[in-house]
Parts: sequence; structure tokens; C-alpha cells
Amino acid sequence: MNLSNQDHNVKKESDPNKKKNKINKKRVESSLTIVTWIGIFVAWYLVTKFELFSPTLLPSPLRVAKAFIKLIRSGYNGVPLWSHMLASFRRLFIALGLAISTAVPLGL
Repeated sequence: MNLSNQDHNVKKESDPNKKKNKINKKRVESSLTIVTWIGIFVAWYLVTKFELFSPTLLPSPLRVAKAFIKLIRSGYNGVPLWSHMLASFRRLFIALGLAISTAVPLGL
């Protein structure tokens, strides 16, 4: 009886450690993700700053951001961006419906 109480106490003591380890693991993963993205953008900026590639092949991050804002504001070829997105989602869901309607009967 005394031994089982000790085992139970050990399990209780290890639970906070597991929670701390999970929290630390999430912090490390989040930090690595942020550092990775910052590294990607810094590398992109430096490559475009020193013109290692043609600006046509690899535009700068600022140029891409400006083009994206222009696309959001005025659309593409005079058609609003949301209209293009709706057309893409329509095709996506039609394809999904066709895939499901053929896969389910074949699977049964």
C-alpha cells in the first residue's frame, strides 16, 4: 500500500514537468519557425539587393508587396480579385464533387 502511494506521488510530480516540456517545445518550435521565415526574407532581400538574379526573375520583397497591394485594390486585367477567387473556388468545388461522386461508388 505504501509503495503504490509513492508511485502515485511520482506520477503527480512528473506531470508538471511534462507540461513544462510541452510548453518549452512549443516555444522552441515557434521560435524556429519565426527565425526561419526571417532568414528566408533576409536572404531574399540580400539576393535582390546585390542583383544576383535579374529583377524579372526574382523581384524584391518590396516590389512584390507593392504589386500585391495594387492587385488587391484594382484587380487583375480590370476584374476584381474576389471575382478571380470565386471562379477558382468554383472550379475547386466542382472538381471535389466529381472526385467524391466517382470515388465513393468505386470504393463501395
